[in-house]
Amino acid sequence: MRDASANGAGNGSVGKISFYAPGYFPSSKPSVPPIYATTLRRSKEALEVDGKLRDASNSQELWGFIASALPRFDTGNLVVAFTTAAKVDEGGSEIHQEIFLELVERLLSSVESLEPRGLSMTAYSAAKLLFGDHRLWSQLSAASCRCCHRFGATDVAKATWAFAKLRFVDEMPEFWQCMVEPAIAALRTGARFVDVSMIAWAFASTQRATAALMEEVARETLQALPELPPRSIAGIAWAFAKAGAQHQQLFTQLRERAKLVLREFSAHDAFSALGCADSSLFTELALHLDSDGSHRATALRRLSPPLAAEFSWALASASVEAPSVFATLQELCVSNMEILETEDVCGFAWAFATQNGTAVTFDAIARYAERYAGRLRPAEVNLLCWALNGRAQIGPRLRAAQR
Repeated sequence: MRDASANGAGNGSVGKISFYAPGYFPSSKPSVPPIYATTLRRSKEALEVDGKLRDASNSQELWGFIASALPRFDTGNLVVAFTTAAKVDEGGSEIHQEIFLELVERLLSSVESLEPRGLSMTAYSAAKLLFGDHRLWSQLSAASCRCCHRFGATDVAKATWAFAKLRFVDEMPEFWQCMVEPAIAALRTGARFVDVSMIAWAFASTQRATAALMEEVARETLQALPELPPRSIAGIAWAFAKAGAQHQQLFTQLRERAKLVLREFSAHDAFSALGCADSSLFTELALHLDSDGSHRATALRRLSPPLAAEFSWALASASVEAPSVFATLQELCVSNMEILETEDVCGFAWAFATQNGTAVTFDAIARYAERYAGRLRPAEVNLLCWALNGRAQIGPRLRAAQR
């Protein structure tokens, strides 16, 4: 933190001061980045309000206090209130309340004064609340672009994750263009791996990753690799696969690290790690997931049907030899047939056609295809007819759809 003499000393001017939390005087310890910029010191009352907001243990307590104190909130209080709301009410069950909307209106009028930390905190919290008010996001985008050169690794990570999470991508291209260089700079100067992972996910999932950015992600990952758990290995593998980024050294070492901690992989971690494209690793992961726990509660069986379909496709495309795993996946397919989307059924059908699926499985797929032939896309019709040919009877509606 800087006191009033930090800027303008000797020329009679008063510098702009940014305050984040209690404490007005310089410290030898690194200070927490400021939420917003102001020329005044925050009042004792404002700091006490921050504390009361953060101490709220549930949604009812928080909104009760906000309702009673909102008129006297300063900008810092507004941001703390909004971020605390995201902590006690993730998913946004309260976002339609009048008091929440009043808080948002006050916050909208303060966005221009927010520093990078305040902007990223607000964006991250809005995403956690699933609050997609276009006014807020457009203001956050514009304000972030104006001060993007001052964004640190955590600010870039939280902001880009938030915009990606709520899919503010094509309609706000300036934000993504402005964030690339700060992201690269933040990675080059060192970042916590949680920030590296969030940045990689955000840029990869939105197809905004550049070669230079992914090279920095790879460098940071290689440095941290000896300590990375399955979740981090999987996330980076997924990001590189999604971005279409090639990095032989990284993928070789990701595979080796994955084998060392293979027994710690969950089903979702393994699904994401399929970006590593290694048949032997896939086989080991698949067998591990299908043998963990009792027969009815293996990690593989806990995969959601859509992920199970993609998992089947990925294993088959890598020519994984694991009959017991494919038997489990066929059971998942047949038992969940009524709730599957057409693309899920197609993924299963292709995988099982290349892995000698059972007649029971293909009969179930054939019945599904015949029932929903009218809503299948042309490519899906062709794929299903190919998969069913010689394995099950193709119904008249599906045949007609192929013509």
